[in-house]
Amino acid sequence: MKTKRIATCTVLAVLLPIATAYARQVVFTGYALNVGIANDGNALVSSGASDLQRVRLMATWAQGPWSVDLAWEQSLTWRTETVPRSPLAGLGVVRGTDWLHLQGTLVSGSHGVWAHRADRAVVGWSPSQTVRVSAGRQIISWATTLLFTPSDPFAPFTPTEPFREYGPGVDAVRVQMFPGPLSRVEGVVRVADTDVGRTVTALVRGQGVWREVEVGVFGGVIHDDAVVGGSASLAASGAVVRAEGNVRHRPGGGAVVRLALGVDRSLPVGSRDLYLGLEYQHDRFGAANAADLGRVVRSAPFVRGEMQVLGRDVGALSARMDLTGLVGVRGLVLWNAGDGSVLFSPSLEYRAGSNLSVTGGVFLGLGREGRIVPGSEYGTLPRTAYAALSAFF
Repeated sequence: MKTKRIATCTVLAVLLPIATAYARQVVFTGYALNVGIANDGNALVSSGASDLQRVRLMATWAQGPWSVDLAWEQSLTWRTETVPRSPLAGLGVVRGTDWLHLQGTLVSGSHGVWAHRADRAVVGWSPSQTVRVSAGRQIISWATTLLFTPSDPFAPFTPTEPFREYGPGVDAVRVQMFPGPLSRVEGVVRVADTDVGRTVTALVRGQGVWREVEVGVFGGVIHDDAVVGGSASLAASGAVVRAEGNVRHRPGGGAVVRLALGVDRSLPVGSRDLYLGLEYQHDRFGAANAADLGRVVRSAPFVRGEMQVLGRDVGALSARMDLTGLVGVRGLVLWNAGDGSVLFSPSLEYRAGSNLSVTGGVFLGLGREGRIVPGSEYGTLPRTAYAALSAFF
């Protein structure tokens, strides 16, 4: 704890004087989100409603080879009952995998939580166009596939997340080198404090193009487990084929394979374009059947936030299309092959202005509910509806 406090004070001591000294050169922006959620009940959860207010204030500064990126979020959640497990249960929740103490709960009651988090607090240094070093809380994404991203060890989105404007930052030191216009070599070291202990992630990755295929390979440790992995993507015949995967060695648990395959493309429909994506994930961390769900939700990978879904073999179909210049529709279907459950999520978006949008959607799960324990992954989820207003300023 003493080490963490020293590191936190060091970050603030570096960032605050720089931001103050160059206040006139700082660019300020903001983001606000309000989401109202209602769900019915089933055999395992009761019906209820909740509302999330999320405000994000951002500041960026750059001078010569140096840059500073700051973002501070506050979230206020009100609910009628304890939030059940649902596709939107994680909205507004302060994640517990950070090392720097830059977040916390301000007020907590039986029907509400007021929390805050410094989601970005990173200093960057670029001595040349081919080298960049960054340290602090920052966004890092190694995803190649779009929905299932098992080879992205840095807080990936869940497939059901409807608000992807800003990914969560992680505490890390990152070094990137660009030997050529289509190649990159980078190393990342991240320390994470979780409910199952402190872990270290230290990885080196190389990316390049080989015969029109973008490929990447990486190796090191993820949460103390030795790992090797890779990714590939190819654009052909109007479609993009994507793949990523890794093999983890867990002491006492042998090798764990995690991989995802996908294809996506746009198809003309009248004067509009229909975008379709199809993906499949095999994850040995996941549950092979419904009886295994209880073990998975208590496992270290799930508690650390590494898992996007609970099933071992899961498929997804996504679609989106603009009906007009202001109105768009989206759809998502998830299928857990192990327990046969399915989740449907259609949504509608209205862009009221260049910086303002209104979104509404539902989540409908089909599958065995169970009485005392879950009968399936998606059959357990209550039917959920949401309406959201988001604005940039």
